[in-house]
Amino acid sequence: MVRWLAVAILLAGLVGFPGVPARAEAPTAPAPRRPAPEEAPPEAPTPLPGIPIPPTGGAATLVGASPGWYLIPSFFLTEEFDDNIFATSEQKQWDFISRFSPGLAGGYRSEPFTLLLSGGFDAEVFARHPELNDAVSGWHVGLDALYLPIRPLAFGLTFAYIETNTTATLPLPVGIAPTVIAPATVLEFGRRKATFLTAAPSAAYQFTPLTFATATYTYTHDTIQDGESTTVNSPVLRLSHQFTSLDTGTLGYRVAVYDIEGSPTRTSHAPTVGWTRALTPQTKLFLEGGPRFSDGDVGPEVSARLEQDFRWAKLALGYARSEGFILGQPGIVTTETYLGSIVMEPVKSLLVGVGPTITKLSGKQTLDTNFYELVASASYPILRWLTARATYRFGYVEQLGAGDILRNVVSVSLEATYPYRVGQ
Repeated sequence: MVRWLAVAILLAGLVGFPGVPARAEAPTAPAPRRPAPEEAPPEAPTPLPGIPIPPTGGAATLVGASPGWYLIPSFFLTEEFDDNIFATSEQKQWDFISRFSPGLAGGYRSEPFTLLLSGGFDAEVFARHPELNDAVSGWHVGLDALYLPIRPLAFGLTFAYIETNTTATLPLPVGIAPTVIAPATVLEFGRRKATFLTAAPSAAYQFTPLTFATATYTYTHDTIQDGESTTVNSPVLRLSHQFTSLDTGTLGYRVAVYDIEGSPTRTSHAPTVGWTRALTPQTKLFLEGGPRFSDGDVGPEVSARLEQDFRWAKLALGYARSEGFILGQPGIVTTETYLGSIVMEPVKSLLVGVGPTITKLSGKQTLDTNFYELVASASYPILRWLTARATYRFGYVEQLGAGDILRNVVSVSLEATYPYRVGQ
C-alpha cells in the first residue's frame, strides 16, 4: 500500500505543484520514449520531402525541430506486480517491484545532419525478495544519426547496447510490421543477465519520384547468462516502385549469416517480391514473400499485414514466417507468428491498445515451442512532459517435453520527459 500511495502522492504533487502550469510549454522537439514491450509499436515517421525512407530510431525524434542543440532528460517511475519473477513452471514466486529509470539524451539537428546520443539505467527494489535489490539492474546506450548530403540521397546509422537482468522489460518481436531479419526470440527467462548489441548503417536513394532503393547492413550480438551467445550479420537490398496511386511493388534480397556458439555457421539467402495495395482509403494490404535458401534447405519467407482505420480505432492483423534464433539456445529455428492489434482513443488523449500474439518455434536443436502473449495498455498525457501509463502483460510458454511457464505482469508508471533546446 505504501508504494501505491507514494505513486498517488507524486502524481498529485506534479499536477498541483505551485509554479507548474497545467499545460507547461515545451520546446518544439518531441519527447522520445524508451521502447516498451507492453504496447503496440508506433507508426513509422512520415518521410521527409525528397527522402525515400523515413528516419528511424532516435534520429526521428528531432525531425521537424528547429536547428540547434538539444538535451532531453527523462525519469520513469514504475510500480509492478509480477506473479512469476523467476519464470518457472513450478513453485512460482511473486513480488511487487519498484523501478526507477533516469535517462538523458542529447543531440544536434540541422538541415543535412541529425544526431542523437542517449543513455540511461534502471534501479529496482523488491518488496518480498530484498536480496534482488539492485541499484543498476540494467543500463543502455544508443546513437542514431541521419545525413542528407544531397536531396535524393540519405544515410543512416543506428547503434544500441542494452544490458539487463530482466529480459521481460525489453521490446519483444511482436510488432505488426515483421522485421527484415528475425531478432532473438525472448521467451520467459526470469532474472538472468543478458546483453544485446546492434549496429545498423543504411543508405537510400530516390531515382525518380516513384522509384527508390535502400541498402542496410545489420550486426547483432546477443548473450544471456548460462546460454549460448549469437552473432548475426545481415545485409538487405530493396527496390520499390509505385506503379499506381494504389499499388507499390518491391523487390528484396536478404542474406543472413548466423554464428551461434556451439553450432556450425549457417547462411541463408532470401529473394522476395512484395506488393502494397490500398484497397480503400481506410484499408491497406501488405504482402511479401519468396524462397529462403539455407545451406541446402529451402523454405518460405513470407509476411502479410492488413490494416484497417476506423473513426474510433485502428485495427491490424499480421502473419510472418521466417528464420531466426531463440536467445541463449543453440541452432536456428523456424518462426511462425500470428498477431493482431487494436489501438483506440475512447476519450481525447487517452490511448488504449490490445495486442495478442502467437509464435510457433521449431528447430533441429531446440524444443518445439509455442509462445502465447497478450498485451493491454492505456496511456494518458497529464502534462506535455508527463505521461501516466498502465499495462497488463500475459505470457504463456508451451514447450514439448518441458514444463510450461505462465506469467502475468501488471504495472503502472509515471513517465517524465522534457526536451529543451540549448541556448534558447
